[in-house]
Amino acid sequence: ADIPASEWHDLQIDITPREYVMDYLAHSFPTQLFEPYTDENGDLRSRPATDALGNPIVCR
Repeated sequence: ADIPASEWHDLQIDITPREYVMDYLAHSFPTQLFEPYTDENGDLRSRPATDALGNPIVCR
């Protein structure tokens, strides 16, 4: 889309990688708590922990 010259002074362009870095951090370093459990074969495994309402528990 073309921007009229009269609106050029109002442009705010972010050319930093902020959005990419935040997305990387959010998905590469999970913060959800995991809990150990024993599966049907007797093997110790882990799964995401949830509260009584099914919401993920954030590990601090």
